[in-house]
Amino acid sequence: MWFTNHIKLPLANRFCGKGDVHCYSLDEVRDLMTAAGFRVECLEARAHLRLHAVGRKKP
Repeated sequence: MWFTNHIKLPLANRFCGKGDVHCYSLDEVRDLMTAAGFRVECLEARAHLRLHAVGRKKP
């Protein structure tokens, strides 16, 4: 993940100009969802940097 965020994506941004991009880890996504007020029901990493997340808004 470090290599992608610090080497690959900045190079792609320089040559393609697609803006600021960041790949989040499972722990970062869990923290972001919790901070936004969601209860994390399912969070799993899938092949090729894909992520499946299910969150429910806390009452």
